[in-house]
Amino acid sequence: MYAQAFLLTGAFFALYNYVGFRLSRDPFNLSQQQIGLIYGTYLAGTFASLSAGCLVGAVGRRPVLLFGTGAIFLGGAVTLASNLWILVCGLVLVTAGFFGAHSVVSGWVGAEVSAGTRASSIYTLAYYGGASLFGWLGGEAYQSYSWPGLVAGVMFLTTIAAIFALALLTGERSAAEIVRQDMQVEAVQEGNDNAVACP
Repeated sequence: MYAQAFLLTGAFFALYNYVGFRLSRDPFNLSQQQIGLIYGTYLAGTFASLSAGCLVGAVGRRPVLLFGTGAIFLGGAVTLASNLWILVCGLVLVTAGFFGAHSVVSGWVGAEVSAGTRASSIYTLAYYGGASLFGWLGGEAYQSYSWPGLVAGVMFLTTIAAIFALALLTGERSAAEIVRQDMQVEAVQEGNDNAVACP
């Protein structure tokens, strides 16, 4: 869980820290005021955070986390486009994916770890550590390999995060499955011989 915070936050800040430089140069040549408007894509993060909670209740945390990670990966690739509106769509994907994934992981930390205060502190450290380290390394990649190099780094980080999620984070039941099982247990405890097992 801490690796998710470290890697995904790093990918997000690496991209957003330097997208302004890309937009100020050819083929976009936007002014600082116009670039500022682009950051309105952050609104997608608000919607994604709210939607993530509903999706977690339906399908579980890990699928939603992987979906968010995939959105960051895909959005990063889309920002390679030389068309402004396509690039903005890429930023929307990255933003929605990050805030959705962040919402899932931060909630997961509190739900799964008994030492809540310590876990929250470690999560915060991983979050800001990733932002600081990869925010800096993203600049090095951009300076050396231009925007495609930075995007390659973002895609690499999200790929590693997805591998960690698949390999290390345990799967879980959806809220509907939990409710059905609880109802079944209650029926058995009450001696209801007609209780039917849920799939």
